[in-house]
Amino acid sequence: FRILNFFILICFLNLLNKNIECKESSTLPLLYAHIIPHTHDDVGWLKTVDQYFIGSRNSIQDARVQYVLDTVVDALLANPSRRFIYVEIDFFQKWWNQQNDYRKQQVRGLVAQGRLEFVNGGWCMNDEATTHYLDIINQMTLGHEFLLKEFGVKPKIGWHIDPFGHSSSQALLFAEMGFDGFFFARIDYQDKQKRNSSSELEFIWKPSKSLTGPAYDMFTSVLYAHYSPPSGFNFEAGDEPIQTDPRLEGYNLKRRADELTSQLRQRAASFITPHQLVTYGDDFTYSNANINFKNMDKLIAYINAHQDVYAMEVFYSTPNEYVRAVNQYSQLNGVRFTVNNNDFFPYADHEHAYWTGYFTSRSAIKGYVRDMSNLLHSSQLLLTTLYLENTNADLSEANSNFNELAKALGVAQHHDAVSGTEKQHVANDYSKRLSIGQQASFSGFSDVLSLLISPISSSNPTFGFCPLLNETICNQTDSLSKNEIVPIVVFNSLGQVQNTYVHIPIPRGDVYVTNSTNKVINSQIYRDPFTGSYVLIFMVNIPQMGFSTYFINPGFATKEQLSTKKRIPQDSNDIIIKNEKLKATFTSSGQLKELHNLDTNQKLSISQKMYWYNSSTGNADSSQASGAYIFRPNGTFALKNDQPIVEFISGSLESQVFVKINDWTSFSARLLAGESHLTYDYYIGPIDISDGLGKEIITKFKTEINSTGYFYTDSNGLEMQERKYNYRATWNYSVNEPESGNYYPINAAAYIKDNDTQFTIISDRSQGGASLSDGELEVMLYRRTLHDDGRGVGEPLNETEPIRVTQHIFFAEPSESLKQQRKLMQAQLHSPIIAFGKGIKKIDDWIGKYALSGSGMKSTLPQNVHLLTAAVQNDGSVLVRLAHLFAIDEDNQLSTPVDVDLSQLFAARAISSVVETSLSANQPISQMNRLQWLTKSSSSSTSSSSTEKLNSPTPTSFVITLIPMQIRSFIIKFQ
Repeated sequence: FRILNFFILICFLNLLNKNIECKESSTLPLLYAHIIPHTHDDVGWLKTVDQYFIGSRNSIQDARVQYVLDTVVDALLANPSRRFIYVEIDFFQKWWNQQNDYRKQQVRGLVAQGRLEFVNGGWCMNDEATTHYLDIINQMTLGHEFLLKEFGVKPKIGWHIDPFGHSSSQALLFAEMGFDGFFFARIDYQDKQKRNSSSELEFIWKPSKSLTGPAYDMFTSVLYAHYSPPSGFNFEAGDEPIQTDPRLEGYNLKRRADELTSQLRQRAASFITPHQLVTYGDDFTYSNANINFKNMDKLIAYINAHQDVYAMEVFYSTPNEYVRAVNQYSQLNGVRFTVNNNDFFPYADHEHAYWTGYFTSRSAIKGYVRDMSNLLHSSQLLLTTLYLENTNADLSEANSNFNELAKALGVAQHHDAVSGTEKQHVANDYSKRLSIGQQASFSGFSDVLSLLISPISSSNPTFGFCPLLNETICNQTDSLSKNEIVPIVVFNSLGQVQNTYVHIPIPRGDVYVTNSTNKVINSQIYRDPFTGSYVLIFMVNIPQMGFSTYFINPGFATKEQLSTKKRIPQDSNDIIIKNEKLKATFTSSGQLKELHNLDTNQKLSISQKMYWYNSSTGNADSSQASGAYIFRPNGTFALKNDQPIVEFISGSLESQVFVKINDWTSFSARLLAGESHLTYDYYIGPIDISDGLGKEIITKFKTEINSTGYFYTDSNGLEMQERKYNYRATWNYSVNEPESGNYYPINAAAYIKDNDTQFTIISDRSQGGASLSDGELEVMLYRRTLHDDGRGVGEPLNETEPIRVTQHIFFAEPSESLKQQRKLMQAQLHSPIIAFGKGIKKIDDWIGKYALSGSGMKSTLPQNVHLLTAAVQNDGSVLVRLAHLFAIDEDNQLSTPVDVDLSQLFAARAISSVVETSLSANQPISQMNRLQWLTKSSSSSTSSSSTEKLNSPTPTSFVITLIPMQIRSFIIKFQ
């Protein structure tokens, strides 16, 4: 990096000319302006990914990514002082694949010289509110793998200039990837005003209460003025160009230099070092890079030639160079930064505009992304299981198929994809990409599973899948109608044995289930109250990272298998469903009344009702409407029907209460045998707008818990975050929107508690939620607005497809709750993958030919350890990530360090070597040296040494220790 003090240089030149006097002509403090040329290229938003790359449909938005990269490379080659940064590897690899070898060599030279720098380096710039940490890691790893392979570089900077709020987990994950800095633009307008006035736009973020060592801290910089160029200097957009020839009309060089330096001087008060990062780009800029560089070249030359006037050095730079300059200055001058311990949700850009609607927008895509994440995780572990057992197996085609889904999921993490803030035709494109990846993964899964269960033969089985299980549609069981037996193989991607129920749609009501020993097992058949289809329920027992086989047989059903259904009249007695652990009482209208924990004899008075917020179209206070980004309600109303349809369905394994409120809203509350939680299914849509009103649908639970204004939500599936009603920890919060200003993202779980009781909701997808009164917890399920909210997408959020959303609820003593919560979060995220074999005439046709169960692991992992990744690499090694599932103080036994012996992890082969790596696996942990920072709360913050670990693998011992919330990554080679 460069820090060039022009006054020292001038003094030195004066001394050489025997001019002893050395004075600074300007009395202003010297500033260093780091000009950061960049483009922000959304991987889909108003146009699809490919439309943006190609540059088609420019009537929607003038954006042409391929030409950005073409002209930027030419501009960098033309002048060695120029710099440029790039983020979105999905776009870059598309462009890269079209270049010839000579062009690639030119680009490699620019990267090696630091003139083209990759920041972030993920497949996209992911959203932070609606993404799960596993998906963030995967999309970042995908991009980092490409950069390491093609350029040998390892990104050092997080550059999230457009996501709509920022999570603690994102900062933590970036630290574990070895990043030195995190830059973003969007924080609450009140927070921004306070930080500007107190010179706290830059600070050290301590994102975790569990991982408090210096290796997890993050230098963070909030951009001064969004991510655009200084006002009046967006030359590509038509701002006044720099005219340097006095022979021509409009000479303006000095005036324009004065204008730029005046803006930069004004900004200086917001920073505590003389270095200032100046963004010089915008959405899809630099499709004619010469315009931007040529004009800025002139300003840089003029300002630097007049140091006696401006006391400012202006130069092209990169975020990495900037961070290192700030770090060096702070170390040499003892500059200390303030510390931040909180996340940056919710985000508002003015008093009536809280960006909390997108926490729920496009709920169907949010659910689809979560399902595909589970499929990818299972596919990778299945492939690894086969690889470790059969090194001669050809994995290339399956790996290619799984990669198709990985790339589609990588794109889907974009902050205008899973967030639900894209145009409808773009949302359709995201779904199409996921569907293509899903089908490819199904094909690969079938091939791998077939090889895994078969001896070497020419008659390996093929498998089908049922992607519409949530709609109780499964064509793979149609052969039951022909009196054929359907074999199913159930795969468990968890590192622990999984005993769980599966629900499988069937075409007939007289079937039974046998296991691999041909023993009949308990099952239940009922008609789904939402669709009317037959559904078969039974429990599967699956080994860790392994599979089990079951058979669905046609022919008969015992009385115990059949469910009974009864319509409940209004004003009749309460409805009770219970098992050995939980008793749930409902009113005759189907509303929850009480939960009774039969293990502890603890009772909780509770109600559940559905409501809708009327989407605001603007009012006297503000014209702001509710839309894809922004949630702004105009009143809350109960979803009710004086004569709802209420049904009680009971069976040996599952009982449920079903309530139909209207033609587009129904829900059921289910209780399974042996479970201590209640499961709610909501079937919503299309939301009725015949009254001309947009609607945002919520479910609200009211309890007697004395929550004193607090509730808790997870951060991207990791650590729980404390939330407080009408409160912000870092500034005096002015309340303007009491509902939307108290909404927070829920990726997986939320709870309220007092000293005696904790009530928890586990969700199957990302949603928004709040606790607006003590003892209450509400979650937004679906949205349909009739107006655009004015944030660029240019159309209402007018979704019309029906959705089915699942939640699990339970209550327990606070000391016991997190154990159950973490287990349910795992079960919800990593449900078993069910593969259906073709119909057979008799079970012996299967049992005699194929393996009926198996596991890729020697033994189960401890209860608090998650096998996050087990992925075969190109060189034959396996990338393994292990995660500690618990945070500190969540459980007396499970929130403690835990040892894992890597040599005892996998069953088939012995380990020859282990190298611990960064989280994105692009460098050994021993090489991941991060910068050291001074904070106002301690003598130092981030250590320059490698990431702190309790122990690391050695040639003689492969035992490692995980501390709460820690993720550790390893490249393992096998003998």
